[in-house]
Amino acid sequence: MLYILLCIISSSLILIIFRLLEKNKIKLFPIIVLNYITASVFGLLFSKANLSFNYLIQSNWLPVSSFLGFLFVIVFFTIGYSSQKVGLTITSISTKMSVVIPILFSILFYNEEIYILKFIGIIIALLALFLASYKGKKKENLNRTYIFLPFLLFFGAGSIDSIVKYSQEEYLKNVDIIEFSAISFIFSVITSLVVFIFLKNKFKQLILIKNLFWGISLGLANFASLYFTILALNTNIFASSIVFSIISTGIILISVIAGFKFFNEKIEPINWLGVALSVLAILILSV
Repeated sequence: MLYILLCIISSSLILIIFRLLEKNKIKLFPIIVLNYITASVFGLLFSKANLSFNYLIQSNWLPVSSFLGFLFVIVFFTIGYSSQKVGLTITSISTKMSVVIPILFSILFYNEEIYILKFIGIIIALLALFLASYKGKKKENLNRTYIFLPFLLFFGAGSIDSIVKYSQEEYLKNVDIIEFSAISFIFSVITSLVVFIFLKNKFKQLILIKNLFWGISLGLANFASLYFTILALNTNIFASSIVFSIISTGIILISVIAGFKFFNEKIEPINWLGVALSVLAILILSV
């Protein structure tokens, strides 16, 4: 349960940092590049393995790790683009509801047992995610031309968690976790730098003090989130479908409360209902 809690805290911290960046109107892309650089360097520093070329070539998880690093950046861009074209509410809901994909993946491909209490807990968790994210009274300009973006985001974000589950199950049974995480983020660095150059961003943005502070902070939280997710999946206390459900509901619980307490966000009654259901879901799934 400790690893699940640490994953919830680190993942929630990522969302809080994003809100602070938005509130202070700080350009996001330099922060993202610095974040991936920080996460990869942190992993390399704490790796006990000799990450030589031969070591990497012989690692059977290298193709999966590299693809995951690429997907991190693509999903991030999709989140940003979707937020602009179809609105924050729909983007937020599609991102959070994507947890259904790794839940189904764990059940279907790894034959996890389904019993009535677990089924009820997962359904309540999904309902909680939807209600806590829903902003019914907030009008947003919905451009139907780009309505495919939330669906793309739904499958992209869900695929990331499913790939993490696959990697943990097939390659990372308490071995190579730091190395896998570090290499994933190195490929994220490569991908994000290519895009950074393509969009003609100035490299001096990467050495500004405020950008370095936020980039390093986000990178540490990002690395911790991936690392503790894998460790949480490696525990035998809960099935993976339950782990994903608890993590997602825990994140939305902290996110809504933090938004209310620290960002003066207006929380509708339907959102508080989602918070209450998220607590109920966690209690049911933890039994």
